[in-house]
Amino acid sequence: MSVVSFKGVRVLDARGARFFPFLSWDGLLKKEENSREGGRRGGFLFPGVWDFHVHGGGGFSLASYSLREVRGALRAQYLHGTSALLAALPLMGPEALEECLSCLEEVKGESRPGEAKLLGVYLEGPFINPEKVGGMNARGLAGWSVEGFLALLDRYPGLVRVVTIAPERPEAERIIPALVERGVVVAIGHTQAGEEEAMRAIALGARLATHLFNAMGPFHHRAPGAALTCLLDTRVVVEFIPEKGHLHPLVQQFIVKLRKGEGLLPVSDGTPLSAGGPEETVWMGVKVAKQGRAVVREDGRLFGSAITLLEGL
Repeated sequence: MSVVSFKGVRVLDARGARFFPFLSWDGLLKKEENSREGGRRGGFLFPGVWDFHVHGGGGFSLASYSLREVRGALRAQYLHGTSALLAALPLMGPEALEECLSCLEEVKGESRPGEAKLLGVYLEGPFINPEKVGGMNARGLAGWSVEGFLALLDRYPGLVRVVTIAPERPEAERIIPALVERGVVVAIGHTQAGEEEAMRAIALGARLATHLFNAMGPFHHRAPGAALTCLLDTRVVVEFIPEKGHLHPLVQQFIVKLRKGEGLLPVSDGTPLSAGGPEETVWMGVKVAKQGRAVVREDGRLFGSAITLLEGL
């Protein structure tokens, strides 16, 4: 590996921001007493970010049966500052999901130069509210049973790390404890649940909120709903998209201030249009395009973002 040198750079890590006159990188970051020839001047150095909700990048999708496609997305995300990620898979039927999981199982946990590490899979569904599928294809709701879904997860132990559930679904009472028992994080999302249904899901073990406020019932002062319930319960980690097409900047401030910086999980919800991706493409069978830093279908519905997590932060 070649050595890269830096001059007058600030390093950001868990200890804060520190200034170094001279640094070098050969796989490890090292303090130098003197400058090497050439090198890069100024700027910041920091570890790669971990994005726990990302669909693709660089024109490639992580919801794919193709290793070439998956690795293309991992390379694109790595080149844009993401060192590890969860592959978020949109709503799809049983056969399609099994093919995707089979492909991703081959990649999970590998540490390959120039690729983000795949930590596992994040499933948005299938037990979500049909009225809150967002840009996803509602046909993916069909053909599922609790038993069939759990059997599919059991064929790929440890691969699926997060599953989004709508607490109002009749299956919620059965599937939330079963997922928790398997070590899967249950997320509340794509839901019209009221506060009592959300509280019940939390009592059963739900510990994450999927992209807060997006694909959720509205907040009202006499009907606070799932979003505020999740925000106020500190057992729940709140996932949010730092992109103004998804959340107004004032709402982002509200989330951060209410939680006082604790239990927050910024994610990109990045699609194949992120991380150097094209302006538009066909993804999951529908035409999508950038609208600012959001991604929309032709009918105007949001379908993820065009940002990387580093850009959002």
